Amino acid sequence: MLHFSDRQLDWSDELIIQEAAAAAKEEEEGVWDQEAPVGRPWIILSHGDKGEEAHTYVDMANGLHHSRPMSDLEDRLRGMKVYGHGCGRMLLMDLEEACDCVLLDTKSLIFDALPPWKKRENFVYRCCLLYLPPHPPSSKFTVMVFGVDRTLSSRGDSNVVAVAVFCGVGDKEWTVFLGGVCVDGVAACQGKIYAVGSLPRGTFQFFEIMLQPSYTVKLVHKVDLTNISRLRGCADIRRYLVESCGQLLLFHTSFAGNPYMNGNANVIVDIKALRIDVKTMKTKVVDDLGDMAFFLSWSDMNFFGSGGFGLCASKYGFKRNTIYMVNPFDSNLYSYNYRDRNVSITLSCPQVESCSMHEIVLCH
Repeated sequence: MLHFSDRQLDWSDELIIQEAAAAAKEEEEGVWDQEAPVGRPWIILSHGDKGEEAHTYVDMANGLHHSRPMSDLEDRLRGMKVYGHGCGRMLLMDLEEACDCVLLDTKSLIFDALPPWKKRENFVYRCCLLYLPPHPPSSKFTVMVFGVDRTLSSRGDSNVVAVAVFCGVGDKEWTVFLGGVCVDGVAACQGKIYAVGSLPRGTFQFFEIMLQPSYTVKLVHKVDLTNISRLRGCADIRRYLVESCGQLLLFHTSFAGNPYMNGNANVIVDIKALRIDVKTMKTKVVDDLGDMAFFLSWSDMNFFGSGGFGLCASKYGFKRNTIYMVNPFDSNLYSYNYRDRNVSITLSCPQVESCSMHEIVLCH
């Protein structure tokens, strides 16, 4: 049994009252309030033609839409798309032209410039945004990009090389490391970086990643998931590594179809959560999520974001013991009841239809 207490969440009733008042003000005025808190879950959509981009914020608790034209910000942000999120920040990148990168505060709309991203033609990547002890000392956030570099040898064979890239606000360039392990999921927990990598036949390895003084990967645990790996009728599996309330969880998600082939036929078949003890790195299947709601990005092909996040369901108006997911191929927010193992449509977001799957972000 996995227990989450209010003390662990460390959210006061006063803060909740302030957020509720701010939300009521937004609804009454019908406009986006820059000072409104972003402690609640949002779906953030990027859409519009180049030069006329806009962000639409969908409040998952009540379905309210708040639009914010990107032209209200500096011209530099035009043409940028969301490639990562976490800790109230979004990683915006323009990979088509200038390869500029910025870190945008979703509350104040103030952004910090990151080093330009060097475009790699054969680089299949995933981004994540982590809150870590300062690196460099003036920064609280570290942006990491994990991926594989697919190149063709003279014989036509495909060679896959693992790549890890990271930087912090204030760095002059990205630090690149070749080799290591192919990462499927990553999360920061208790000041350390943990990653999960897949092996054949349902076996997974958990790693601790250290950035200073040099990039190192330390194997800390190997876990066999063959007993829960594939269910009847399951065609696709995704795994999400999530930090919540100082605990690390791995969500093992089974789908009925492949979203990149079947579109919105990608129905959730089953989700199992495993709790990972960061001290012993032992894993245990979670039977009940308690008064928690978790939010996962349906498509995790090109970015991790924060992998997902959890919050106290009763305080924020969500169903307890429930996992919420956005499907980038239709206009719905889905909820998965962890006890009853059933899926339902919770919220319809018509504007999702005009966005590509890489531009849908869960943020809180």
